[in-house]
Amino acid sequence: MYCLDPDYRGIKCEISTQYSALADCIKNTIEVSSLIYKDNIY
Repeated sequence: MYCLDPDYRGIKCEISTQYSALADCIKNTIEVSSLIYKDNIY
């Protein structure tokens, strides 16, 4: 989720952009962790 209005510079836009980046980071970390976990099982 990111700010759709390029002219909008409010705090909500900044928070949603930061939250989106954080969510992507967490998602990538979970995916990498699950790959390592699967490798350890087999």
